[in-house]
Amino acid sequence: MNFSEFLKRIKSFFTFGSKRIAPSKDEILKAQCEKEGRQEDYEQYLAHKESTMKDIERFEGYIKKGTGDIKRWKYNLKKTQMSLEFIRPNDIDDIRERDYWRNHFYEEFKSVVPKNLDLRFHGTSIYNTEAILKSGGIFSSVDINDGYRASTDLSGEISVTSVDTLDRTIQGWFADFGAYKFGLPCGCVFALYPRTARDMELKKQDAMEAVDFRKHPEQLYGIFTSKENVETVKVWLENAGLDPSLCNDFIGFLHRLETEKQSNFRSSIITNNKNEQEGKDQFFQTNDETKKNPGDFER
Repeated sequence: MNFSEFLKRIKSFFTFGSKRIAPSKDEILKAQCEKEGRQEDYEQYLAHKESTMKDIERFEGYIKKGTGDIKRWKYNLKKTQMSLEFIRPNDIDDIRERDYWRNHFYEEFKSVVPKNLDLRFHGTSIYNTEAILKSGGIFSSVDINDGYRASTDLSGEISVTSVDTLDRTIQGWFADFGAYKFGLPCGCVFALYPRTARDMELKKQDAMEAVDFRKHPEQLYGIFTSKENVETVKVWLENAGLDPSLCNDFIGFLHRLETEKQSNFRSSIITNNKNEQEGKDQFFQTNDETKKNPGDFER
């Protein structure tokens, strides 16, 4: 049972005199870890939490004293505060899942992705995933962080990989596959349709124009992440007015590609960006390859 499911099942309350008080997050996590014989995981969780709170205190001190690049410290403070609520005890099954797919996902992906499916991939942390869906889009760091450039992205652009370069997103820290070292869940990978001619030009630079899901929800092909995160991300998608079924775990995303490999699908939604003739779908193709067995991607 992942943490989100555990919280949903908590029905009991601690009783103090005549008052009934809901247990704190730490109390719930401690009880869960003790029940499962994972006391060491709980102690590591407390250490990760303490370290993060010290970082927050340090960044706040830098800002208060006016030390160095204030925009940098504000950015780091914001990011660290966002991460704090997601820290939880590690689970060995989650770690194994993430390590397995970091090493094998791209290999499996190449065997099932339709040849004419043109996608871009943006990997990010679990807390940034929540922020993206709440804000309604994926935007350049310089545009949303008071002018602070936290990446190489230019204003109005975002970093992405393509079908041919997806492994850079998987192997790098972009999607937080290794963030369990800090007690954090796996991140998420947004699979996006390119929309404009500029998106096609930027492909060689591993970039594309910023994506606004409020204006162009059709650009979201899907999100894939670890099993732990799927139900939570589905709630975020629904709250954002997007289709929650677009979120899958790793194997679910691969099975979706395998299924669509055998059917007609929209491989691009490129439009004329100059005259804004939007909604002009192109590149509808039929893949007539002999259907292969989906294969067993389970670890």
